[in-house]
Amino acid sequence: MPSRLKSLELIGYKTFASKSHFVFGERITAIVGPNGSGKSNIADAIRWVLGEQSFSLLRGKKTEDMIFAGSELRARANMAQATVTFDNSDGWLPIDFAEVSIARRAYRDGQNEYLLNGQRTRLRDIAELLGKVGLAERTYTVVGQGMVDTALSLRAEERRALFEEAAGIGIYRSKREDALRKLEQTQHNLERVHDILAEIKPRLKTLERQAQRARDYNQVKAELDGVLKIWYGFHWHSAQANLSAARQMAETQSETVESLRSEQHALDRALADLRARLNALRGQLNRWQSESSEVHSHAEALSRRLAVADERLRSFDEQRQSLIADLGSLESDHASQLKQFDAARAELERLQAERNTARAELEALEGSRARRETERKRVADEVAEAKERAAAIAAQINERAARRAAITHERERLAAASAEQSHSLSAAEAIVAEKQNTLAERDAEAQAALARIADSDSELQRIAERIARAESELASLHARLAGAMTAEGKLTARAEALAQLRAAPGGSSGGLQALRLAARDNKLNLRGELADIIIVPPELDAAVAAALGQFINAAVIDEADSALDLLGATEGRAALLPLSKLKPTPINTPLYDPDLIGIAAELVSSDARHRAVVETAIGHVVVVRTREAAKRIAPALPPGAFAVTLDGELFFASGAIIAGRDSETESASALALAREQRELPLAISRAQAERHDLENERDRFEAELRQLRSERDAATETARRLQTAERAAAAARDSARLDLQRAETQVRLHRDQISNYQSLISQTHSSETALDSEISALAATAAEAEAAARALANQTLELTGDELAGRIAEWQTKAAVAARAAADSEMRLGDMQAALQRVTAVIEIRKTRIESVVSESESFLASLADDRAQLAALELQISNLKSQTEPALRTLAHLESELTAVESAETETHASLHAAERMHADLQLDYARKKDEIEALRRQVTDDFGLVAFDYSEEMPGPTPLPLEGVVEHLPQVETLPDGLEDLLNRRRAQLKRMGAINPEALNEFTEVKERHDFLVAQVSDLEAAAAQLREVIAELDALMEREFRKTFDAVAEQFKETFSRLFGGGTAKLILTEPDNFTQTGIDIIARLPGRKQQGLALLSGGERALTASALLFALLRVNPPPFAMLDEVDAALDEANVGRFRDLLSELSQSTQFVIITHNRNTVQAADTVYGISMGADSASQAISLKLDGEKVAQG
Repeated sequence: MPSRLKSLELIGYKTFASKSHFVFGERITAIVGPNGSGKSNIADAIRWVLGEQSFSLLRGKKTEDMIFAGSELRARANMAQATVTFDNSDGWLPIDFAEVSIARRAYRDGQNEYLLNGQRTRLRDIAELLGKVGLAERTYTVVGQGMVDTALSLRAEERRALFEEAAGIGIYRSKREDALRKLEQTQHNLERVHDILAEIKPRLKTLERQAQRARDYNQVKAELDGVLKIWYGFHWHSAQANLSAARQMAETQSETVESLRSEQHALDRALADLRARLNALRGQLNRWQSESSEVHSHAEALSRRLAVADERLRSFDEQRQSLIADLGSLESDHASQLKQFDAARAELERLQAERNTARAELEALEGSRARRETERKRVADEVAEAKERAAAIAAQINERAARRAAITHERERLAAASAEQSHSLSAAEAIVAEKQNTLAERDAEAQAALARIADSDSELQRIAERIARAESELASLHARLAGAMTAEGKLTARAEALAQLRAAPGGSSGGLQALRLAARDNKLNLRGELADIIIVPPELDAAVAAALGQFINAAVIDEADSALDLLGATEGRAALLPLSKLKPTPINTPLYDPDLIGIAAELVSSDARHRAVVETAIGHVVVVRTREAAKRIAPALPPGAFAVTLDGELFFASGAIIAGRDSETESASALALAREQRELPLAISRAQAERHDLENERDRFEAELRQLRSERDAATETARRLQTAERAAAAARDSARLDLQRAETQVRLHRDQISNYQSLISQTHSSETALDSEISALAATAAEAEAAARALANQTLELTGDELAGRIAEWQTKAAVAARAAADSEMRLGDMQAALQRVTAVIEIRKTRIESVVSESESFLASLADDRAQLAALELQISNLKSQTEPALRTLAHLESELTAVESAETETHASLHAAERMHADLQLDYARKKDEIEALRRQVTDDFGLVAFDYSEEMPGPTPLPLEGVVEHLPQVETLPDGLEDLLNRRRAQLKRMGAINPEALNEFTEVKERHDFLVAQVSDLEAAAAQLREVIAELDALMEREFRKTFDAVAEQFKETFSRLFGGGTAKLILTEPDNFTQTGIDIIARLPGRKQQGLALLSGGERALTASALLFALLRVNPPPFAMLDEVDAALDEANVGRFRDLLSELSQSTQFVIITHNRNTVQAADTVYGISMGADSASQAISLKLDGEKVAQG
């Protein structure tokens, strides 16, 4: 069998950082290497290229895990690519290539690309191509690590997928699912069509009745319109005549108003002049009066200041005299008070000496009495103290005995409590150990939850960054798309505007428009217009337009006769260029001039068919740069030729000149518009292409954004669940820690209690000994105290103090009298001293005030002289102002009388003007009312007839509608109304009113609904036929799948039985169906009996026995439906040497029909390989490969 899997190339995929190329042998290729070298990444790469989307099967979590992550010695890769090449020389793949390469690329932003023979394609296209040869979803094409045991671990229903793929009915199941989806959609559409028909049928009958009423209404309305035209024609022309009369009267009155207004303006100017003169004179008088008032005010202020100064001088003199008199009196009082103060101070000193003597005598007597009283109290206190001490000692003896009994009882209680606490301590220490283990478990769970949350947060952050980038790109695309759509809209609008401008009646002459209409109706063969045929450079627009003149829009035709007949029957003119009659008159005279540009016909372009038209139109015209060049060249031109400047000035050979410049000539504009109309389609196409590209890119980004948001939502939900789990784990950990702390606290409490109890027991022993000693000592002390009390009681002390008490009372009285007299004397002395100080202060104040009054008086005397001089100057200024004011007042009185006379005349004129304006306003209102009446009549006519061509008078111009034949109505000119017209009009209106409201669109709606009803009826038949066909297809697919599944199952069961016996060297095994009567839902169970054993379940088999059983099932599937190739990753890992030998023999047999790539550690398996690849891990954490032939020759290294 030829090799199907030709090669595999890896760049940056997982650990294969460098480019690695693997060429596979025709039968078996073995891949070996130590654990962790990356050899299983080769199997992952093949699975990845074939379109695997499950990262768990690829041993990763995300796209970035497929890319080389880098190491300390090597930078990470930005992209991963894997390329699988198939040999298709025998056409086993349905594609017209002898060699087919499928590549997949992954980028760190999560993007994936698929390439087919180097061309980018979709994953769907790859899946369809591989699905046709059974490689798309085959689960046993690539058997990864641990997957060989999966076939035994699957439930019976899940194991069915292996047999469906071997039977090749996966494509039929997909078609069946598609057919079911289409059938469901067809049923839904059929129900929808029935619902719509149920809605349409009642409405169809209603619309039929409404359509008949609409036809009756239209007939009556047509009769009414004919009557209304006559009625409106009479009233329209009558209103025009009334409007003309009103306008004439208003114009006459307007002339009268203008005359009075001119007279009024003259009087206003005279009044303004007089008022200006008066205002100027009054302003001058006001300034003088203001200046005079200011001077008077200043003079009055000075007079008041002088009067006040004189009064203050008198006041100062009176104050000085009064202060001098007060000062003498105060000085006399001060001398008298000073003598009294000295006498009072001498009396105070005498009384203080008597008080001190009495106090000294009293203190001596008090000391003697105190000594005697002290001795008596001491003896009494000693007797009482001795009695109290004896009683206290007896109480202490009793208290010490009670304490000793209590201490003995407490010692016994403490011993019992200490034993109980020791027992509790043992139990608490066991609880602490248990809580420590629980806390360690809970802490490990919380740390694991935090790690998972960190991973989830990183994933969310990555997705958020990608969403932000995508949204930014999308916003930019929206802005660019909006700009592109705006530009396209502008270009399209411009193109439509140009087309409408060319087609509009006002866009060209009436004759040319008639020719266009005739050409549109195929009555005339119009080749085009000259402006459209000729292509002129922009810089020559003005020159060529001036040269063409009225021929700029000339009609190019084959023959002139039909065009002339048409123009003769139409109002309007047009320039004609009949091709059959044209005779170009080229300039044959050689011309030489530095400012000569060339002959006009040679400077423009056109197609060859119309070259004669161009030669005829401007072949006799030369283009020059300047007016001077035209003057030089024109005389040398042949008759009929002329020169034109770039500015459009024409110089004829005959000497005639056409010069001047419009703002923008119609001819030049026509050339520019024609050029723009030619260029717009290309610009619009480019704008549309740009818009389509931007829309495609926008759709791609929107799809990517939707996918990213879906991933974000899923990641957010995962993060929420992880956070909930982490909070639960943290709560459990905190609870366990709290329990541990409580248990440890209990242990500490028990230990502290035991220690306290032992200490207290020791203290009780010491206390008992000490109390015994104290009781003995206290008994001896009590005896001594009683003897001392008896001795003191026998002593007597006779102490008498009556004489001493009398003398003390006498001296106490003397001392009190002396102290009272001294205090009164001190008080009087203090009052005298304060009075003396007050008089002294008043004297100083009076002296200071006298000096101040003298100083102020001298200052006022100095200022009085200046004020009197200023007052004299102001009186002179007042006299001068009075002499200027009197003549101005006389002139003011004269001007005021003249102003009164002019104001009277102006009032009369104003009254006349007001009356004339009021009359003019009334006439204008009457004119406006008549215009409004005509406008209301026009609106009424327009409401009844639509577009109407009204006949307007000169007084009331109005719009004229486009001459659209059959659309615009015309009102007849009626002098008098026919008899009975009003009655006929009223009858028709009443008839329409009786008909009531009708649906004007009923006819169209009835036609549309009828057509839709007929269409839906036909659709029902088509949908029912399609549903029947889909049911037939589903039934056929079910029968086909059942037949193929049964056939494959029987073949695999037979092969499995044989293969099982070969691999185990005996024993039996068989496959059974769980539901033999239901082939669409049945599962598949495996029953095995190993050699020398009873039948047992798969779960009881050892690892090696399970591996052999799974290998038997795998080889049976490969025998029945051999795939183009198969990848086996450490399938033989659990087999011993004897089993590996049988495994290798079967592998060699199967390699006749299937190409194998095996990843193994077993040297016996490697012996069956044609080519061996060794994989190792380099120092830079990148995998390296070396391939060998069986003879050991090295052929490649990477």
